[in-house]
Amino acid sequence: PARLHARIHDLKSPSLATDWQRVVVEWPGTTRAALAMRWMGEYLWTADWPADLDRAASWRVCATDAAGNAACASPAP
Repeated sequence: PARLHARIHDLKSPSLATDWQRVVVEWPGTTRAALAMRWMGEYLWTADWPADLDRAASWRVCATDAAGNAACASPAP
């Protein structure tokens, strides 16, 4: 399967999974629910691309830190 990797940080180090309320990958414009990403250590998060979703679909990663600050980012074109 295809796998997404994202580097998520809050301008502090070290970063632990418990520093985050939510880290997900979303597919805007679809009815697909957000998919939780798995923490791999430090700033690295990963998720498997759904097998039934076209790999050309646009996506973004959204994260919410422990203080409730949230942001989303899409991959560079």
